[in-house]
Amino acid sequence: MEAGLLRRAHRQTATQLRAAARKAVLAADPAGAAQRHQQARAGRYVSPPCPEPDGMASLPNRMPAEDAAARHLQRTAAEETAAGTGRGGSGGDGDGRTLDQLRADVLAGLAWSALRAGHLGCCQPACGHLNQRLGTGRGGRAATVNVTVAYTTLIGVDDQPAHLHGYGPITAAVARRIAAHGSWRRLLTDPVSGAVLDVGRERYTPPADLADHVLVRDQTCRFPTCTRPAAGCDLDHSTPFEQGGVRSAANLGPLHRGHHNDKTHHRWRLQQPEPGRFVWTAPTGHTYDVDPEIVGLLPQPPPAPPGQHPPTPADPDPPPF
Repeated sequence: MEAGLLRRAHRQTATQLRAAARKAVLAADPAGAAQRHQQARAGRYVSPPCPEPDGMASLPNRMPAEDAAARHLQRTAAEETAAGTGRGGSGGDGDGRTLDQLRADVLAGLAWSALRAGHLGCCQPACGHLNQRLGTGRGGRAATVNVTVAYTTLIGVDDQPAHLHGYGPITAAVARRIAAHGSWRRLLTDPVSGAVLDVGRERYTPPADLADHVLVRDQTCRFPTCTRPAAGCDLDHSTPFEQGGVRSAANLGPLHRGHHNDKTHHRWRLQQPEPGRFVWTAPTGHTYDVDPEIVGLLPQPPPAPPGQHPPTPADPDPPPF
């Protein structure tokens, strides 16, 4: 096998040589190759968006070759349709977009179309379901893209940063662009602490309203230091039903499945002394506080009059030391 590869190696590029080597390995041990593929297939994934500077994000993924090829062909066909150039087109339909930009826009458009329609597209043969209903799998809530933005920013009075759930801070312009194509829901926040006080209700059932309120209020898993988005977490009762707990915003909080298991099976104890404030007690007896998330914008102190300096904060450790 090695001799056969080396005979042609001097006429091949590095990419061609690697492909030839992979083919030779498959031919030499097809049973072993099939077994390794099954093991590798179990490790397929698409990672959550990885935040990058300037409001951008990357989406690492790894999947079986046939699925990647199908995705590439579908995207290429969509690109050619969008570009109106057919095969060999250099991208864009006269709007100045490059082929790379067009590819990114097509991929994003497929995701937005699925969210708007509420259904997945054809997903055979990978999962065996056609036109499957799109949801989060957590209490049947629909998959949505959530942005928290001040009303004054939304209507153009100011340009305060907004928050894209699952990503982080975004510019006012991006928030307005998302809001222009979505539905709005009012959030009432505490002007001092920034914590969510109320979530606007329209045509949602009470259980959905309650879940939405808790997810927007808490933002992430309530275990100390965990940053998993609340939308992918379990809604946990801080005080269990069997101990007198009720289904209310003051007794609910999102917990990532692993941390939910820590509370249920590993002797971690949880209290919610006030809505959105959580106190954990470890098996060792140590306690950890998780404060309410600051969702609203905090008011800024008024500027000092001209010629007057702002007061100097008191020294927390005055002499003698």
